[in-house]
Amino acid sequence: MSRYLAWAVWPVGLLLTVAYAVAELVPLPVFLILDLAYLAAVAVVVRHAGTLAGLLVAPAGLIFSLAALTGAPTAREPVAMVANAGALAAAGTVLLVGAVFVCVRVWEGPGRGPAALAVTAVVVGTTCYLVNLLARAAVVLSGFAPAQAAVEDRAWQAHVYLRGLDGEPDLLTLLLVWLDLMQVAYVVLAYLGAALLAVAAHRAGWLATRPTRGVVALSAGMAAVASVAAVLGATPGPFGAAAAGAAFALTIPFMSTLPPALLGAALGRHRPTLS
Repeated sequence: MSRYLAWAVWPVGLLLTVAYAVAELVPLPVFLILDLAYLAAVAVVVRHAGTLAGLLVAPAGLIFSLAALTGAPTAREPVAMVANAGALAAAGTVLLVGAVFVCVRVWEGPGRGPAALAVTAVVVGTTCYLVNLLARAAVVLSGFAPAQAAVEDRAWQAHVYLRGLDGEPDLLTLLLVWLDLMQVAYVVLAYLGAALLAVAAHRAGWLATRPTRGVVALSAGMAAVASVAAVLGATPGPFGAAAAGAAFALTIPFMSTLPPALLGAALGRHRPTLS
């Protein structure tokens, strides 16, 4: 049963997060109870899915259960921003470990090539992302949180800065844009990494053709749309605004856990003894 519940980790986490942090339909005491129950369920799923599948499913559970408590990161709430960065760093690290684990397991077989490329993509992306997350802590510790708060609405939101920066941007604005673009790169590389891991798992005989094609199509499609939309965001008019909005939506950090979670669920479903 837990193998099938792995498919629910991502959508249930998203629903819980939206209900509490976005729609504000759930009060904090109720959310804490639901969040603990969700985290416990994720732990059970991960335990029974096996090491390999569990490492790919777990990042979604970590992001939705921990980052939802802090809300969207903003320098207006520096403590919450640092806590959010810690949760995101934990999820990204687990995903990296999962990619490396897959690579090690398939290294002597036909899946070596795509697995090595997947690890390369995830390592590069995670490095970029850790720079982003460490910078958030550095902003708080250095006392620059008020300065960031003054410009982050236009310099730290992809759907805004991809449309272009008004006036002459100062150094802090350019730095925030650069750091956020590193997050965009991380999510796109995480998508590509998941696609390559699916190919590696298929070549190793762990994953059937149909779920492999599904994960590859979804992951590669999301990476392509996010990349093209980011470029087209500067196009004038409603089309450019829609493209920037799409790029923003597809590069929210929790989106990086969707393809890996689906891959992990598929591995748990099609290879129950894999560990």
